[in-house]
Amino acid sequence: MELCFLRDNLKREVDFVVLRDNVPIFAVECNIGAKSLSKHLAYFAERTDIPCFYQVHTGQDDYEIADLRARILPFTQFVEEVLQV
Repeated sequence: MELCFLRDNLKREVDFVVLRDNVPIFAVECNIGAKSLSKHLAYFAERTDIPCFYQVHTGQDDYEIADLRARILPFTQFVEEVLQV
């Protein structure tokens, strides 16, 4: 497993990407609030083959944006489900 970040030449970035055997498994953007999907997360979802995008926050909202393979969820839920801790 590897951990890296994703950034383009216009400095759009995602906080981190988890890779297995050099293949991205999912990307994560960390935010305080969960009002809407990060523009950068949406940008990379439209332009990459990363299978799943998470926007993790400190609030309570938990919902999916299926056409972008994205989920906005609380940090505690992310840890329980995605990391299975």
